[in-house]
Parts: sequence; structure tokens; C-alpha cells
Amino acid sequence: MSFTPLYTYIDARTLAERIKAGDVADRKIAVVDVRDSDFEGGSIVGARNVPSTNFQDQVDSLVKDLFEVPQVVFHCHLSQQRGPKAARIYAEARQQALASGAIKPSSSSSSSSSSSSDAKASAAEPAQAQDPTPAQKVIVLRDGAAGFVRQFNDDKTLVENYDAESWAYRE
Repeated sequence: MSFTPLYTYIDARTLAERIKAGDVADRKIAVVDVRDSDFEGGSIVGARNVPSTNFQDQVDSLVKDLFEVPQVVFHCHLSQQRGPKAARIYAEARQQALASGAIKPSSSSSSSSSSSSDAKASAAEPAQAQDPTPAQKVIVLRDGAAGFVRQFNDDKTLVENYDAESWAYRE
């Protein structure tokens, strides 16, 4: 019996390279910051803040919103508890949504003016495809926001709203 982990890790430098390459803007990668009140004072550019206190309530909509993004990176302050837990919850929710059919690949060929028989025919097509579900890697940022901001706080293309005084009390 083998175990397949639900997530892998990425380091700050690799994530920074991906952000600078435009991968967040192009939706090739999404960054989800699950910090709560410690979100204030600086964050990774393009990160979506979904506080850990509300994560369970928002995970299903997050799964739908990020369905076609190939890689989703989770982090908290140090990525030791909240970040990995959110990654696990997200991966499990995504697996459940796929199994139940709650999320399906988008179809660019659907039209709002199609007849009901056309709609039934096009609804059957994805089921016949071999693997219509885009693969997605769930990733945790090693050393979390603390490690990332420590390395890149002077680069406004990577860290936004940086407040040195806020960070002085966190480390």
C-alpha cells in the first residue's frame, strides 16, 4: 500500500521566480494566504487572503474558483500549521467535488441560446472524454510568509503593503 501526499512544497525563491514570470497574473499558479489578523503589514503580491478562521466555510467556493489553475500554493506565517492544514482541506474538498461532479471542466462551446436537446448532447460530451479534469498540484510555501517577506520585502513586485514595524513583532 502506498501513500500519495495531498501536497508538495515550494521554496520562496522558486515562488518569487514564478510571480516575476507572470504566472500568478496568467492564472498558472494561485497563492492563497490563510493568515488571520497577521495578514496585515505585508503580503505576497497577488495572494488571495482566505483567513484560516473562515477557511472551512469558503473552501468549496475556493475549489470552484481555482478549478482550472494548475498549481495552488497555500501559506500562513510559517507554514507549519494553518498553511498545511488548509492545503490538506482544500485537496480533500477538491477530490470530493470531482467525485461528486460538483466541479466540471468549463466548456467554451456552450451557448446560452442552445435548445434543451443541444444542452443534453453537450452535457454528455465531457463524460465521454478520457480525462476532462485538469490536473492540479496543491503546494505549501516552505517557511511561509515570514520566509518569503524576509527575503523579498524590498521588492514591490513580490511583496505589497510591507510595514517593517508590523514584522518587527512577528519574528
